[in-house]
Amino acid sequence: MIVKNLLDEAVKDGVMEPGGESQMASSLVGSVWNALPDVFSGTFGLRPHKVITAASALAHGLENPELAFPSQEALLLSLGRLLNLVQKNDPLFGFNSADRCLLEGISECYTRELRLERLMIARAASEKEAIVSEEEIVSAAVTTATDFMNASLVHVDKDALLRDRSQKAGACVFLLGVMEALLEGHRFSELVANEAGVKALGALGLSENSARSFVSRLPYMTSKTVGLQAKVEGGRSVVAWAAGKDDNASKRLLELLPKWEGYF
Repeated sequence: MIVKNLLDEAVKDGVMEPGGESQMASSLVGSVWNALPDVFSGTFGLRPHKVITAASALAHGLENPELAFPSQEALLLSLGRLLNLVQKNDPLFGFNSADRCLLEGISECYTRELRLERLMIARAASEKEAIVSEEEIVSAAVTTATDFMNASLVHVDKDALLRDRSQKAGACVFLLGVMEALLEGHRFSELVANEAGVKALGALGLSENSARSFVSRLPYMTSKTVGLQAKVEGGRSVVAWAAGKDDNASKRLLELLPKWEGYF
C-alpha cells in the first residue's frame, strides 16, 4: 500500500502515466522479496519494517532497470519522498538493526541514482541546446557551490571556523568535494577543475595564492579517512541540497566540524 500511494502521487505530479499503479507496486515488492527472501521473511530473526520494505522495493526497481518498470523517474521521486519521511520521523518508526542495515544501502542507492539522473538531464539538455562553453559551466558550478556554502555557513560561527585551522581546512576539503560533484560528468582537464576549486574557495575567504596552495595539497589531505569523508560528504550534501530533497543538507557542515578537530 505504501508503494502504491507513492506511485499515485507520482502520477499526480505528472512523472508517470496513470494506470497500473497497483500492479507496479505489487511487482516491485514481489521482486525485492524474491531477491532477498530470507531477509523479508524474518529467517534471521528480525523482519524489516513495512516502510523499509517499501523503500527497498523502490530502490530495487531503480537498481534493476532490466525489470522494465514504466518510470524510473517515478521510482526516484517516490524513494526520495519516502526517505524524507523516514528522516523526519525516524524515532517514531522503532526501526530494528535489520532496518538500519537496509536503510544504509537504500540511502546510498538513492544518492547514486539521483546523481545519475542529474547527469542524464544535463547531457540531454546539452544535446538540445547550443553548446555551453566550458567557462560558463565552471562559472555556474562555482556560483552553486558558493550559494551552498553560504547556506551551510548560516548554521555555524563563521568567524570561529575561519580562526580554527583544522575546521577551516576541513571546510575547504568539504567545499572542494562540492565542486567535484557539481563538475561530475564534464570531461574537464585537471587544470580546469583545479582552477574551479580555486575560485570556489573564495567563499571561505581564501586569497588566490592560498587557494592554489590548498588545492595542490588536496590529494594528500584526502589520502586518509577523515579527509576523504569530508570531500565525499561535500559532494553528497550539495547533490541533496540542489535537488531540494533534503532540508538538512546545509547543516551537514555543522555536523562534521567536531570530527575535524586536530586532524588537519
